[in-house]
Amino acid sequence: MEINLRGQVVILDEAHNIEDCARESASYSVTETQLKSAREELDAMVNGHIRKGDHEPLRAVCCSLTNWLRESSGQLVERGYENSSKVWSGQQMVTFLDNMGINNASFPILQKHLAVVLEKEEKTTWFNGKEKAFSVPVISPSAQITLKGLFMVLFYLFKENHRYADDYRVALQQTYVWRNENTADPKDAVDIFARAKRKARHKTAERTLSFWCLNPAVAFSDVRDNVRSIVLTSGTLSPMDSFSSELGVKFSIQLEANHVIRDSQCAIAQGLFCNFG
Repeated sequence: MEINLRGQVVILDEAHNIEDCARESASYSVTETQLKSAREELDAMVNGHIRKGDHEPLRAVCCSLTNWLRESSGQLVERGYENSSKVWSGQQMVTFLDNMGINNASFPILQKHLAVVLEKEEKTTWFNGKEKAFSVPVISPSAQITLKGLFMVLFYLFKENHRYADDYRVALQQTYVWRNENTADPKDAVDIFARAKRKARHKTAERTLSFWCLNPAVAFSDVRDNVRSIVLTSGTLSPMDSFSSELGVKFSIQLEANHVIRDSQCAIAQGLFCNFG
């Protein structure tokens, strides 16, 4: 959403949900198909000489990850019917990334390249004696989402010299999916207006790379480091000490009200009910 929270006061109601929300916001999954699609778009930009110096390093990232997915698929362990997976620690993934040339030194440079390719830009040219403006092509929204999500988890893995790497698990999962494929009648192959005669279904392997964040303090650190104050309100934050520890924030001011229902208004009963229909 690109909201600047620096120096602001943030109030979160129903804050008992913040832990799960923080873990989910710092996690990300991408399929091999999505990575290949993004790579193809970046490849088209490079071949078209459109911001070639910025698209080329990003294409290399997608190529390295798809190659790693293919090579690592041999380590998958069967978990069920047509389902296999393998899980690594965040630190192990950092080592794999370093072997790809993605590390503390190169990642900030890659972030700058990503910022450039996402930026909308207009240029002017002369045509028939008139000045005309045109927009520089950018990758599709789906490819942008793929790269943004990937760079988000990489940012947390490299943040503060891998401080949060141990809070991640990286999983490679493989399942099989059925895909439809339109096939035309062979005798109509030379006809450019030939319509698909039937649909063929075939089963293909689908690999998914998932970055699972296990610690809500990872995402909450961005809020903690930027805002002036954080106010969390909820009816179920107790015990406060463990909640504070989970988020990695020490709340200097705490207010825990008594229950709104008096003890005299409570009744506890125990019984056995049978229904013999």
